[in-house]
Amino acid sequence: MTSIISKVKIYSEHRPKLYSMIKAVKGDIMLSDDAVFVHSVPPMDHFDSGLALSIRDQYPEMVKEFRHHCRVHHPSPGEIFNWIGKDGKQIVSLMAQEPPPSSHGHAIPVKRP
Repeated sequence: MTSIISKVKIYSEHRPKLYSMIKAVKGDIMLSDDAVFVHSVPPMDHFDSGLALSIRDQYPEMVKEFRHHCRVHHPSPGEIFNWIGKDGKQIVSLMAQEPPPSSHGHAIPVKRP
């Protein structure tokens, strides 16, 4: 598995330091004790497979708020939904795909430029 690690320079009075902003995680990301994780998801996702299903099982309130956000704001690919749970876990959903087809035969509204 290839991963990209992003570095940022933080300048102090004496010399710059490099800090990792993104790190690769092996195993189940849901078991990570990191405070924040980011995943890509299409707007109005059904959260029915993979990591999204794990998020739905562990944080159903996040999925409920995500869907409400999508219905109200009609996010486009490139936007984010940021959520913080009662346990302090922060989940950032990056809208990196087009919305899935509706399972109810209704068109899903998509914000157009």
